[in-house]
Amino acid sequence: MRIDKPYAPSSRASQEKAKSLGIHFTPLEVSLKDTVESLKEKNFVSF
Repeated sequence: MRIDKPYAPSSRASQEKAKSLGIHFTPLEVSLKDTVESLKEKNFVSF
C-alpha cells in the first residue's frame, strides 16, 4: 500500500474556543528551545 498524501486531520478545534476553556498554547519557539535544552541535559545531543 502506498500513501502519496500526508495524513490530514478530519477535524479542527477553534483556538478561541480552546482558550475560553483555559487552554494555553506554548509558542513554537519556546517549545523548541525547551526541547533542545532537555535533550542536552539528558546527553541525547551535544552542540
